[in-house]
Amino acid sequence: KVGSCRTADIEARIRKLVTGPDPFTAEIVATRAPVLVMDARNDPRTVQRTMREWAVRDMLGVPLVFADEAIGIIYVDNEDEEHVYTDEQIRVAQVFGSLAALAMRQAGLYAQLNRRALVIDRQRRLLEEVAQAHKRLTDAALGGASPDSDSARKSARKTDVLSGDCSGGTPGPSFVLT
Repeated sequence: KVGSCRTADIEARIRKLVTGPDPFTAEIVATRAPVLVMDARNDPRTVQRTMREWAVRDMLGVPLVFADEAIGIIYVDNEDEEHVYTDEQIRVAQVFGSLAALAMRQAGLYAQLNRRALVIDRQRRLLEEVAQAHKRLTDAALGGASPDSDSARKSARKTDVLSGDCSGGTPGPSFVLT
């Protein structure tokens, strides 16, 4: 989600108005500290067209900082009326930004953990299939069947090709049981 307000979904309007990084955003990211703009419509750091479109007068940009890296930004603005942000309001916004950054990082770690759990489960299932094929082949061999017998070939065909993604990234090697 790019943006929201209390009365409407504003994502499409924001995407249309914002064309790229602006000096205001760049300053927030570079300093990793809140930046206050008192006259957003005329301040050269803001996207003035956007400020006029949204009738923004004053704006506070708060970075979402985790491990000394800005991973997002919260913009707090006031439409149509002048607002003087107090030091306390700025501190509260900064604490909120820190908590939001932590929540975002935790959500990312949770998603990564889920992906890894899926890889581990897939590897476990593949190992079970290989173990079953090994048991069938061993039983066939101990039962007197030769590796070229129909019984051995039938057991091998049940798990003909196993392909595993061991890293969670690119597919791993393929194994062919013959």
